[in-house]
Amino acid sequence: MPSHAYVLTNKVTHARLFPVHSKHAFTYPTIALFVSLDALERSALDLPISFGWGPTLGYVFRFGSIWRTLVGLRGDGYLAHQDANHTSPLSIRSKLDRVLFDSGAITAPSEIKDVWMMTMPAICAFEGINPLTVYYCYRPSGEVSMIVLEVHNTFGEGHVYVLQLGKSEDPLPPKGYDHQWTFPRRFFVSPFNDRSGFYTVAIKLPSHAPFDLSPCDLPKPRVRIHLRMPDHNSTEPAVGPLKIIAHLTPQSSAPLTTLNLLIVLSRFPSALFITFPRIVYEACMLHYRRYLPIFSRPEPIPALPHSPGRGLIAADICNVSEHDHSGGIIYQKPTVPESYARRRFFAFLEQRCAETGVDIALVSGDPSTQTWRCCGQKDAKDLGELSTLTISYTSSRVFTLFLLAPSAHLFFCAGCKSKTDGQCPVFSVSDEDIYMRVFEPGQKHSNEHLGWIEWATQRMRSVSIPRDIFPGRAQLCHPLAALPSSSATRLFDFFVVTVLVIQDWILEKVFCMFRVRFVAGTEPWMKDIWRKAQTTARKGQR
Repeated sequence: MPSHAYVLTNKVTHARLFPVHSKHAFTYPTIALFVSLDALERSALDLPISFGWGPTLGYVFRFGSIWRTLVGLRGDGYLAHQDANHTSPLSIRSKLDRVLFDSGAITAPSEIKDVWMMTMPAICAFEGINPLTVYYCYRPSGEVSMIVLEVHNTFGEGHVYVLQLGKSEDPLPPKGYDHQWTFPRRFFVSPFNDRSGFYTVAIKLPSHAPFDLSPCDLPKPRVRIHLRMPDHNSTEPAVGPLKIIAHLTPQSSAPLTTLNLLIVLSRFPSALFITFPRIVYEACMLHYRRYLPIFSRPEPIPALPHSPGRGLIAADICNVSEHDHSGGIIYQKPTVPESYARRRFFAFLEQRCAETGVDIALVSGDPSTQTWRCCGQKDAKDLGELSTLTISYTSSRVFTLFLLAPSAHLFFCAGCKSKTDGQCPVFSVSDEDIYMRVFEPGQKHSNEHLGWIEWATQRMRSVSIPRDIFPGRAQLCHPLAALPSSSATRLFDFFVVTVLVIQDWILEKVFCMFRVRFVAGTEPWMKDIWRKAQTTARKGQR
């Protein structure tokens, strides 16, 4: 009878082939667990440490907690953060079912009997970044029906690709593999690559079905990922030359028992601890020795096709079709300034909703964030025609951008018209005219009538705007000028704006001190963002 869990030792190989002067390759060992989700989540795989007559002293392996545990797994780090609609933690399986449903791969959870997950665990309460987790989804008949790749980056973000067997597969998989798919790259993994190009993923399935009770070989699932550049000679999206290869090859496989786990840990005691330091080291080699510049982090592509977060952004602006079974599922948590700016943004929208009668909806690309709605009142002051404004945003950066933008027009140009990597803006709106109607009340308020706090805040906002691109920056007026607020709130606005401006200045100086070079046009500093916004505004006036 096969085990419900295995401990694997893998050899991971990375190689960069392009550009030629930046050729680079390295190999390192990793430890992974290959486990049945059903067995894992009912705690059937836990390995307690205890004497027959006493309490449990700890665990060699445990699911649900990494404390008092040598090797552990937690469900919180997989597939999505906790949904605001659920007070109790969601299981990995329930989150995976939602991913498959949102991608259109299944219509009911009963279509999948069990899922086997290959992932890197935590050791001694230390959790690494876990770059790749692979889910093998089995039908009730015992056959694999689809494979889900969950990819994480060092920025705390996660993305999934849903690969269905028999759908959009390449005609012939390479030797030693069972299936292969080629699909557009949608996730920012490395700062040395933008999101253009295609992945070619080859999969070697486990050697047995989990419901087969006959003797079988130990499972050794294998994954090969090739990143290919787009073919710039083609007028249609097409696969170009090979740029990067990554191979994950199992070296050994053994049932998950206390003895086998301790043997593997004794052979590779530091395998999980040095994953992140190794990434930093190899990045420094590429940047300083191979002279490869970096791309700044773009806005994440929103959620899966049938989730609310896909919204206007992915379909209309990010060039992501409804047939693209990939999407962001783990987003960066809001910072303190972003949380404060979010409250001010909502207060402004509530005020304008009451004044204009416009129904407003804020749709986040993060599937764990609820849609915010405000309904216009029928007795609005300048009611006119009842209308609706939907704002779809990719990340919480939209809120600090709103707080920092000197005017509604620059906020629109920087956040909606300028794309961070040619794919995704910070936000999009359903109707530009309604947007201007809602966001431009502040333009009617001359700076001469502002109090000293609002004046100082607006001057601070203008610090990062280059004089050569906007000589009239002193005449700009922020939308919050029209929102009645206490002096304490105005002071807090000034404080947060000052912190954000100083933070941007310090980070730029630190990056300059370490001689970090960005790919031209992708610099993340506010002065460059406003320069792009002004360029966009001028193009729109032509």
